[in-house]
Amino acid sequence: MGLDAEKGAFGTNVCCAVAQYLIPPTLSQVKTVPLTPFSPHF
Repeated sequence: MGLDAEKGAFGTNVCCAVAQYLIPPTLSQVKTVPLTPFSPHF
């Protein structure tokens, strides 16, 4: 269980680190795009 817990924590940290780099530019793009879930821009 210890290894699984470490893998889970590591994966969460990686996701958070990646999100910090990906989310800001994504939000800036979304501000200029209509907020529709099925937007043709996506």
